[in-house]
Amino acid sequence: MLKVDLHYHSTFSDGRANIIDIEEKCLSKEMSLILTDHNEIRGSIRLFERGRIPTLPALEAGTREGLEFLIYFQKVSDIESFYKRAIEPYRKKRFMVQINVPAEKMLTIAKEYDCFVSLAHPFGFRKKSIYFHRANEKLLQLVYDKIDAIETFNGNISDQDNFKALEYHQRSEGLAATVGSDGHNLDSLGQVTADFNLDLDAENTKLFQNLRQGKFVKNTNNNISKLNTALNIAYSHSMFFLDDGNTLEASIKKQLEGLKK
Repeated sequence: MLKVDLHYHSTFSDGRANIIDIEEKCLSKEMSLILTDHNEIRGSIRLFERGRIPTLPALEAGTREGLEFLIYFQKVSDIESFYKRAIEPYRKKRFMVQINVPAEKMLTIAKEYDCFVSLAHPFGFRKKSIYFHRANEKLLQLVYDKIDAIETFNGNISDQDNFKALEYHQRSEGLAATVGSDGHNLDSLGQVTADFNLDLDAENTKLFQNLRQGKFVKNTNNNISKLNTALNIAYSHSMFFLDDGNTLEASIKKQLEGLKK
């Protein structure tokens, strides 16, 4: 079994682990992950192209309404095209997660590609929760019609809210499930995984096919420090707001140069 963390953040957004450290931990633990940075694809693409671990180009895409979606692709060209059309024009200068693209537009564009869309933490905090939007039946139906899966377990969500997500999935018809740590530091990596019948040398196409077909056994091992995550997110997003994301952008460019060596 190959354990894969399907929801994880790196130093390309608000995480604390860089790609080298992520790769080394995955190789030492014989596991893998899919990098889903907030409205950012460069780290995920570089991880995919380096080829040291089985992974996919992916991101966690925000929307004007506040809902977030995990979107997994097979091809770099597809995620780059999607990003240029559905994410880049709508990014806000001082906010990492909030962007101005309506969920309908973003999901409609996504469905033009060979990708797999999962509703992230459906009972997360405030606007990230479908419960927050419960009076907007049109939005909820749109989301239900356009997604492929529901995140049924998130390592940074309470047991109660994860149970609600599982119930929501059980009431759905034909939707797959995803699970992930939503980790923001190296210790969180692998705390929540999907276990696929693959090995560490598996081809990325097989990982995508198994993900799409729901061929995994969930392993929910929720040992993540939510306080640590909250403090890290608060710090990262505050710094991003104060300097319009310039420090993070400089860091990303430096990391990309370093990864060429």
